[in-house]
Amino acid sequence: MLERDDTEEETGSQMQLFEVNPAPRAKAAEKPVEKRETRYQRGRVYLVALQEIALNPEQPRRHFDETDLRSLAASIRTNGLLQPILCQTNENGLRLVAGERRLRAAGLAGQERIPVRIVTGDPLETALIENLLRTDLTAVEEAEAIAALKERKGYRLEDLAGITGKAVPTLSEIMAVTRLPAEIRDACRCIPSIPRDILVMIARLPGQAEMVDAFRQYHDGILNRESLAARARKLKQARLKKPAPHAYIRSFTKRFSRFDVAALDRDSRKNLRSELEKLMASIAQALENLK
Repeated sequence: MLERDDTEEETGSQMQLFEVNPAPRAKAAEKPVEKRETRYQRGRVYLVALQEIALNPEQPRRHFDETDLRSLAASIRTNGLLQPILCQTNENGLRLVAGERRLRAAGLAGQERIPVRIVTGDPLETALIENLLRTDLTAVEEAEAIAALKERKGYRLEDLAGITGKAVPTLSEIMAVTRLPAEIRDACRCIPSIPRDILVMIARLPGQAEMVDAFRQYHDGILNRESLAARARKLKQARLKKPAPHAYIRSFTKRFSRFDVAALDRDSRKNLRSELEKLMASIAQALENLK
């Protein structure tokens, strides 16, 4: 089970809880090589030089507030880094799994070596859970990390519920945020104050143009929660009354693709062929009109 590490202001005596082992060092006379064996053991904590830790490109958290980093750096100068970051070993040494915010702050604080706990398993899954336990992600970062984990592992929502501790309906709402246009998601990485339920309402609007317009108006204070919900209902009803032609064709194509023609009897095949020929004639006429 991952440990919580959302407080950096604990007393210095807590550092005694860690069994800190110095990281292995190569002999001075040996010529450095690109790949090397490591003696790091899972679950152990080591003091490691910052430059030996490679960053994790799959880190769920993308935005790091500069004011927050400076505040954490000041705490680290006074008390040290009381909670270790999480790393995995590979052929080149250590790779960060979770704790990039603490790693950055330690660098600002002038720390040369920091405590590192060695973990195993999927790095994205580990980083996601660690951040979720610390409630350290924005709504967009959380949604993108869960979506990436779902796609990579082929997880169902039920599987993700067991991993994250969140209910299936909650995960369904979280995943809806990934439907937002990139413009909105990029903006929300720096605006953690926008509630997830607002983003879910915007994501359920019928088109990207409507989503962007609604987000801007909510951000500018023109729309509030109630008016946003009313707008979503109105747009949805309008689309239901008069579906766009391309949406209707797409829906029909999806339903038609589910037919098992091979399972039809002789008479059914004959009737289906007749109807398809009529449909092909109508499609040909429609294509001609679209020129």
